[in-house]
Amino acid sequence: MQLEGATGPQFPALPSRSFIPEPDSLEERFVPIDALARSKATIATIIRATWALVASQYTISDDVIYSETFSGRTLPIPGAKQMEGPILATVLVRIRVDRAASIQGFLQAIQEQSVKRATHKHLGIQNIRRLSPDAQIACEVIIGLVVQPKLPEPAVLADDDLPAFRSGNQALEALHFNSYPIIMAASLEQDGFRLVAGFDSRIMSPARVRRVLAQFECAVTQLRGDHTQSLSAITHVPRVQATKQSQRNVQLI
Repeated sequence: MQLEGATGPQFPALPSRSFIPEPDSLEERFVPIDALARSKATIATIIRATWALVASQYTISDDVIYSETFSGRTLPIPGAKQMEGPILATVLVRIRVDRAASIQGFLQAIQEQSVKRATHKHLGIQNIRRLSPDAQIACEVIIGLVVQPKLPEPAVLADDDLPAFRSGNQALEALHFNSYPIIMAASLEQDGFRLVAGFDSRIMSPARVRRVLAQFECAVTQLRGDHTQSLSAITHVPRVQATKQSQRNVQLI
């Protein structure tokens, strides 16, 4: 079973197990994609891999679990296309980060896992938690991800900070109905993707979330680089931040 032993640490840490997140803030970053990058993995696979790597850095664990939300309109539900409002399906994603593995092997494993997962993404968290005690613990996952394929037309913006709900845009649907301390919503565009983090500011400060977004972009760039390198060669520290850190280290000498 994929969730056997999936009881590791979670990111971000909550004050208590009974704490109820109330997402109230958004931070956004556009991540450009170099068309000449060497990786042949899909952008969606790159995004899934990146979220696992970034979360792994914060949990100090190579066993990462997060939830991924899909549009339920793709599921075999009678009359789904005629229903109004959002229909969301959520699955658990477990990624083991092998630092000795090549980037290519890591991405290929995640892509293959995504294909297998597609056959049971309609199962539902409420049913997954009944499978085993470990599955029940895994279902307490507190970070989410949604990847929105490129839309034929841009979303219409509302007057407030959050774009208005539009049927079919699963990224916006997930942000509107987010119940996680933090969720990453990635909307694919022609030359990259727009990454929006919805989060509870009582748990994570806006400055911290902005650092996470910068680390996300940094990891994406490296994953699309030399795919023969091992995962251990990837750093999540953005170049500007690394330069400042180097300068501080020199001053201390």
